[in-house]
Amino acid sequence: IDDINTLKPLAERFFARDEHGVARPAAMLDLRVSSRSADIGSVRLDDIAASMIVGKEHALIDIGDSSFAGGRLTGRVSTGSKGLGEGLRLQASMRGVDVAQVAGDMILGQLWPKSGVGDADINLTLEGPPEDALLQRKISGKASIRIDQGSLTYFSSAGLAALGTATPLPAPL
Repeated sequence: IDDINTLKPLAERFFARDEHGVARPAAMLDLRVSSRSADIGSVRLDDIAASMIVGKEHALIDIGDSSFAGGRLTGRVSTGSKGLGEGLRLQASMRGVDVAQVAGDMILGQLWPKSGVGDADINLTLEGPPEDALLQRKISGKASIRIDQGSLTYFSSAGLAALGTATPLPAPL
């Protein structure tokens, strides 16, 4: 497949909205593809090997391998332990990526280094229904980042400390 996004209409047929507007599986799905490219929001992946598995109460998207930001990315997004509509788990591993491009693709703001090549491992759990805004959900997990020859131009220790508190961060300008 040249562009995995051409499969979106097919994948959407396997979901239906319940009485609360939450997407629920309408059928079981086990799809495995290799694609030249995929756009996931503002993130572009190339040479991707991925799978999507949907069951009655569980969904999983697995990126086995892909080219991203000059390096490699693998990852997994799955429903939380309470099933569909109640949370997500995100696991990602990036190796040899251009951190400036990652920041631009993911809109990470001033806490992210502006230059260098690095690696990152992310393991997050988001609790709450999908209609809640990202910062209204309970987020827990761990992330590690290693940058070679990078710089933190606008590093804010107060901003970093705010990430670990229950106080929401101010909305971006």
